[in-house]
Formats: sequence, structure tokens, C-alpha cells
Amino acid sequence: MNKTDSISNLKQLIERSALKFGDKIALQIKRNSTWTRYSFQDIWERVERIGGQLRSLGIDKGDRVAIISENCPEWGIAYLSIVSTGITAIPIDCKLSKEAILHLAEFSGIKAVFVAEELNKFFEEQKSLLVFNLEKIGLPLEDIRLTSHLPPAKELPEVGILKDDVASIIFTSGTTGTPKGVMLTHYNFISDVLASLRSLPPLSPADNILSLLPLHHVFEFTAGFLFPLYSGSTITYIKSLQSDKILENMQETKTTAIAAVPLLYEIFYQRIVDKIQELPRGVQILLGIFVKINRWIRFISGKNMGKLFFSKIHKGFGGRIRFFVSGGAKLELKVARFFQDIGFDILEGYGITEASPVVSVNSIEGNKIGSVGKPLTGIQVKIDRPDHAGRGEIKIKGPNVMLGYFKNDKATHEVIRGGWFHTGDLGYLDKEGYLYITGRQKDLIVTSAGKNVYPDDVEAYYSKIPGISELCAFGCTTEEGEEVFAAIIPDNKYFAGKNSEEIRAEIEKLLQERSKTIPSYERIRNFIIWKGEFPKTALKKKKRFKIKEDCAKYFSNNKGEVKA
Repeated sequence: MNKTDSISNLKQLIERSALKFGDKIALQIKRNSTWTRYSFQDIWERVERIGGQLRSLGIDKGDRVAIISENCPEWGIAYLSIVSTGITAIPIDCKLSKEAILHLAEFSGIKAVFVAEELNKFFEEQKSLLVFNLEKIGLPLEDIRLTSHLPPAKELPEVGILKDDVASIIFTSGTTGTPKGVMLTHYNFISDVLASLRSLPPLSPADNILSLLPLHHVFEFTAGFLFPLYSGSTITYIKSLQSDKILENMQETKTTAIAAVPLLYEIFYQRIVDKIQELPRGVQILLGIFVKINRWIRFISGKNMGKLFFSKIHKGFGGRIRFFVSGGAKLELKVARFFQDIGFDILEGYGITEASPVVSVNSIEGNKIGSVGKPLTGIQVKIDRPDHAGRGEIKIKGPNVMLGYFKNDKATHEVIRGGWFHTGDLGYLDKEGYLYITGRQKDLIVTSAGKNVYPDDVEAYYSKIPGISELCAFGCTTEEGEEVFAAIIPDNKYFAGKNSEEIRAEIEKLLQERSKTIPSYERIRNFIIWKGEFPKTALKKKKRFKIKEDCAKYFSNNKGEVKA
């Protein structure tokens, strides 16, 4: 095998990078004002040492080992040590309750667990598990010992890792009931990395990637960990996810790219807009002219003058940003267009855990805002049973599609049919092959007249109303059939000084006015004012089912007229 080109498993990926990039810094984090850094060679040496110790402890190919920690360089080294020995890694969200963590650990049948310091004592009390403190990975190489009672080193035969061996089991649900664990193979990940390389701008050793999303989530793991590792780029981890701290770190490390959820870009957008509105009127007009000029130049020639016209804004992001990647939820059009107008490219993509996860993504040269780009090379995308507008369930086929659900053949057969993975997401393909996401099949609202209403469309339309901070649309069944209901979070600044009754009355008027220009079946029929934040996933997606469930209880108790 040519170690610089042909790879089919994750051990080969890190071995190739160690040979190619050597002492180049791969992973880094600042702790107590001091940088902790690992080169590609450091990682490989630790992977070999830790992998050997795992085997000497009787943990071998086919066994399962969990990792439970916040993002840090040692998380990635532990993961690579596990899978490079043919063991399956089980990444678990450290923010889950201890009961939920134990539930997933027991269901997985793990033999051992790598944990952060704060969980070490808790897991040591679970007598059936071997517990390894992640902090030990940061010791000098010769001092790394996973346990104090490590058996004497012995010569062991090299483990053969096949491309279809399971590398990870990622749990997408079931922290209390029956868990749904997605089994992803070594080649699922490798194929997705290699396919992404052909669509995204190429990374190099000159790039510095800022890791913001949790590594236990496959979006960050593939896009923010494997992709940079393969390319020789440096990955920086940070302790705080406050926007100020993120920008400070971007400036310090001269970040060139990040993969994030839309919420982060929306926060950045609002910060910039607020600062622009504080400027003198004349300066605001001038910036508006620069926006139009840059937009025109980009359209005519493809050249981006944003760094010149908006240099102060670019410096706020460190001055070296090449591109942003957005995924996990829908990116607002106004946010994407604003960043493009001031010289930044946000490349929106689509993925799903069962596909390792990237399915499609925009490129800089062909960035069609509003879409999630074209399918990656080697991945087929079709729309199942499209309606008159071409919308239907998205199904995919390719080497990135999961092996199946762990211990759940029934669920596997329900989604993989005829060689195609049925995503449960709704969308359509345009004439140029760009994919658009319109919602989830289970969220689709079907009225008594048989009309399909897409909650994402409803939210996009009504969220433009001033005074609405956030809105979640869903279907509830009334005596007249399924209708559109909503939970609304008011903008506190807009309604400053008003009581709850006044706020509700004004929002009702605003909704009625906005409803005049859309078909009657798409109009919001009833709503509640939601107190606090909407419940969200790790990727900041609204948990629509939970919001709908809670709202249905409220309507049922107070109105006696609806049910979920």
C-alpha cells in the first residue's frame, strides 16, 4: 500500500498523516494560559502505545470502549488508539445525566471507558469497567500507563482492520428507552472524507481549524477532526463557546475555517449588524454602497473584494478566514447573503448521522444560497415519491451509508430498503442537481383538504415579523383536521414595558396581518407564548416533537380543542 494515497481505515489515515506531516502541530488547546500541543508524530506514537496497552489488558478487536469528555486533543487521541486496534469506539455525550450515560454504556456492552477527570470517580465505582483517565494521554510518552496494574508488555500479532469493520457506534436517541446506535465502519468515514475533499476547498498544513461542535457528534468528528487530520491542518480546541471568546481565539490562532451550526453565524451576524447601526448615518450609507459594489464584482468576475472593503470586520475574525461550513439545521437566507456580500463564504451542506454524515455541500465556485449543494462524488441522491412540486423523501446510496443500527435489525430494515437509505428528510433537487431541504417527513402537516404544509416554510415566513425572536410551527389535530399551530418566543427588547396580555394581543395582530398574503391552509391558527428557550439538540436544532408535545398539553388543558 502507498501510505500517502490509498487508505481504507482510520489507522491508515493517522499513520499516513504522521509520515507525511511529522512534527507539524495537529491538535492544540490552551489551558491556564499555556498551550498543550500534539504533532502528527506525537499522535501516532501515543496511538501505538495506548493501543498496545489496551490489547495487553485483554481488550481486542470487536470489543467496545466508550469516550466521555468535553472536546480536547486527548479525546481524538483516545479515539484513534481505540479504532487503530480494531476496537469499536462509543462516543457518548458527557452532558447527559449519569443515569443516561450508564444506560448507553450498559446497552453498548463496553469493556472500558476513557473519561474526563470529573467523571473518573463515578466510573471507578462501576466495578465491571476498566476506567482510563484522559489526562494520562498528556503525560510524556514513556510515562503513559492506562492503569497502575498494567500486565508486562508482550509481542502481539498485528491486528488486521477491514474497511467494513465497525469504527463507531453513534447514539442518536434512546437515552432512556431503547437506544438507536448507528454503526459506522472505517470506510464509511474514509469515503466521506475523500468525497468531501473533492467538493470543499482543499485544506493544507497552512490551515488552522477551530473546533466548536461536540466531537461525539459525527458532523464535527468528520468535518472538524478527520478532514483536517487527513489534510495536515492544525485543530484548535477551546474551553468557552461564548461568541467573544470564539472571536478572541480566531484572532489569536488566525483561524482559516470552521464548521458550525447556523446559530453561531446568526449570532455573528447580529453582532455585526448592531455595530453597523451604531455608526454615523453617512458611514452606514457608504458601507451599503460597498456591499452593492462587492456583490456586483462577485457576480460579474467572481472576484471577492470583501476583505478590502470590510477589512475591519475580517480582522475581527482573525483576518485569515477562507470559508465557513454550516450544517445541522437550516441557515437563514439573510445571514448567508449578508456574509457573502461582505466577503465571507458560508458553504451550507446537508448530512445525517447514518451517512457519516456529509451527503451534499456547496462549493465556493458554485455556492447556491438556499440550497445545501450538490451530492458528494460517489453518493447518489433521489427523491422518493415526489409530489407535484418535486418534493418528497430524500433517499441516498453510497459507501458512506451506515452498516445498520446496533442490536436493531427491525429499525435497520425500515430505513434501508432496496439498497437505499431513506432519510426521513423532505426535499427536492433543482434542474442543476442542487439539493434543497424542506423539513422532516414526520413533521409534515397534512390538512383535512389533503394540502401539505412544511413547518420550515411556515417558520421562515412568520419569523420575519418584528417582535418575534423565535418561532416553532407544528401540526395539531382539531375538529376540522390537522392545522398549523405555533410556539412563539417574543423579542423582549421589542416588547419592553408590556405585560404578557399586551404582548399576546400585539403578536396576534401581527400574525393576522402577515397571514393575508399566504394560502389559508398555511396560516397559523393558534399559538402560545413560550417562556425561556426552546429545547434543542447538541447541534442547536429545535426539538419540535418536544415543543409540540408540551404545547398540545397546554392547549388540551386550557382549550379542550387539540391533540398532538
